[in-house]
Amino acid sequence: MGTCPRYSPDGPDRRVPRRTLLARRIGLYLAGSVALVVFVSSLAVLDAERGGNGPIQPFGDSLWRAMTTITTVGYGDELPVTTTSRCIALP
Repeated sequence: MGTCPRYSPDGPDRRVPRRTLLARRIGLYLAGSVALVVFVSSLAVLDAERGGNGPIQPFGDSLWRAMTTITTVGYGDELPVTTTSRCIALP
């Protein structure tokens, strides 16, 4: 197994295996991708709900709905009202 020239926090003479660095990079990209999808879907639902009289009006409510949906908690306290936002949300 190869090693990478970066050093571990344990000391300057211990090298981090490439597999560990790859796993960290994949985890970072995955977390960033999920955060980006949640943010963009929150903006899309917010844009679709504007002008309606539904409970999702400020961005915080839209972000709250997206987070509760993605974590499978889904309280159901804020549901999209318009047809467009229901197609975007797909709870």
